[in-house]
Amino acid sequence: MAVCGYLADVEGNLEFFERYVEISRVLSWEGAGRDALALKDDCIFVYGGDSVDKGIGDVRFVKLLNKLKDRYPDRVHMIIGNRDCNKLRIAAELTEEALEKALEDTSFPYWLPEKDRVTPKKFLEDEGGLDNTMPNRLKWMLKHTMGADGGFERRRTELALIEGKEESAVSDDDVVGSYAGMVAPGGGDSFMLKYLENGKLAHLYGGVLFVHGAVTPDNSGLLPASSDKCASVAEWVDKLNAFCAAELDAYKAAPGGRPEAFDYVKRPGFALMDYGVPGGADGKSVIYSNFNGKDGNPQPLAKDVEGFLRAGGVRMI
Repeated sequence: MAVCGYLADVEGNLEFFERYVEISRVLSWEGAGRDALALKDDCIFVYGGDSVDKGIGDVRFVKLLNKLKDRYPDRVHMIIGNRDCNKLRIAAELTEEALEKALEDTSFPYWLPEKDRVTPKKFLEDEGGLDNTMPNRLKWMLKHTMGADGGFERRRTELALIEGKEESAVSDDDVVGSYAGMVAPGGGDSFMLKYLENGKLAHLYGGVLFVHGAVTPDNSGLLPASSDKCASVAEWVDKLNAFCAAELDAYKAAPGGRPEAFDYVKRPGFALMDYGVPGGADGKSVIYSNFNGKDGNPQPLAKDVEGFLRAGGVRMI
């Protein structure tokens, strides 16, 4: 069996990824510029999801993964995490229509208790009376709906590094354009959309099942919007990935949703966006799930889950 390299949750921390490559048994840098990777013969690499949000390397890291996938399409596998699929929201939420219609909407983010939700209007007030502009809406999205407070300025820093200029020369509109462009179908720099197109919700290899979160009694063998359990792990993995691909196709056909009808829920690709939030897909998500009990400590697999996985040849998650 080939050597399998695995890494997850880089979250834009390019320095962390560079340290990983230095000790990796499967990856190495190609050339002195550190802008391309090589995968050793007879090896595979699985990236476990959550590629962006917490560092100043979002753009460069995701592009490295996409280039690696292009070069080794059958030996590189990218799992989709919550910080990856939630970026699809940008297409509909960073629009002039949403800027007005969602300003005082208290229904979002729907996965948080109502007492913990902060509307865009409240955010603008809390930040000293900011104007209702596209840059400020993006800052609200990052802070209050994506767990990426400070992401706006980190992207400015990265764009300056990429373009070789001072941060002061990178405008707020440049930052907004970078975020919007990364999930724009047909765009010249839609690197995050390409990651999702390259990605999977689950991957099965040599008795190892890769998912971003966990396999639990709530999601084991189950698909969104269905109560029927798949007959095998292989069928489940195939159907999860087919669901993901279908949602991406729907999104690409109409990324901003229906014209003149902004809605947080009724938009193409929403089922995939929902699959990556707490409690999403009616709790059936393998993205936002974990093995912890109520006390925060890891728990043994439930017997029915263990039986389902063992019957499918899975010995490790």
